[in-house]
Formats: sequence, C-alpha cells, structure tokens
Amino acid sequence: MGVPGSGKITVGMQLSAVIDWSFYDADDFHSPVNVRKKTSGVPLPNDDRAPWLDELRALISKRGERGENG
Repeated sequence: MGVPGSGKITVGMQLSAVIDWSFYDADDFHSPVNVRKKTSGVPLPNDDRAPWLDELRALISKRGERGENG
C-alpha cells in the first residue's frame, strides 16, 4: 500500500528480478468493472473487493502448494 505513483510497482518488479521471483501486481486481478470504477475515482466497497481478494487468495494458495515464491 502507498501513495499512487510513488514507485511501488517499479520497486517490486526490480526486487523480483534481483531475487528471481515472479512479480504480481494485485491491481491486475480486479474485474474490468472494478477497474473502471477505480479509474473513475469511485471507491470500491467490500462487496466489490471480495472477488478480487478471492483471486489473490487462490494465486497465493496455488503458488504455496507448488512451493513457488512470488
């Protein structure tokens, strides 16, 4: 978490390259509807975030089961 445009993704991508881990940007897991809301400045309520969190949980679980880092 942090201020938009502060370099979180850049730092994450550079770090993942150095330690040879896969990099995932959590924003990439939002639905197209949520992306439209976010880019319009509409805050996402918890009901909109639930499927996004489910996607991230599934990714983390799958990678953990395989013993993969990310």
